[in-house]
Amino acid sequence: MKFAVELAQILAVLFAAIGLFFTGFQMWQANKQRRISRVDDARKEFYSNKLVQDLYYRIEYDQFEYGKDFHESPDEKTLDYMLSIFDALAKQIEMGLLSERDLELMSYEYRVVYRNSEMEKYFAFLDDWYNHNELPSQAFKSFRNIGSTL
Repeated sequence: MKFAVELAQILAVLFAAIGLFFTGFQMWQANKQRRISRVDDARKEFYSNKLVQDLYYRIEYDQFEYGKDFHESPDEKTLDYMLSIFDALAKQIEMGLLSERDLELMSYEYRVVYRNSEMEKYFAFLDDWYNHNELPSQAFKSFRNIGSTL
């Protein structure tokens, strides 16, 4: 009789452990799906905006030029919007809500924009502007931090 009670206790603990394992696995899967959804939502926002797409393809094919006519132009607003999409994802990576691996859905687009030589000129202007206006941070700081690691 004592053996049956001990066996029942062992089985109860074993079933509880299996239940905890499956609960943990389901939570891990749900968290992974939420992370992918965040990136996919940003991807949809990126690809559903015609102005962003037009500017992105100009950047991708090295047809975008940063110059004096850029400021206060529709391209400036569109580029800032595009960079804000990437910056929001980068901030989530810095906060631990996403990983760089999660960004794989948009890593090509991210790299194309980050590595474009005209972006360097734009960021140099923004850095000067931020310094001149004594702003405490950099424009699109998270985008730039994460971009340097991709």
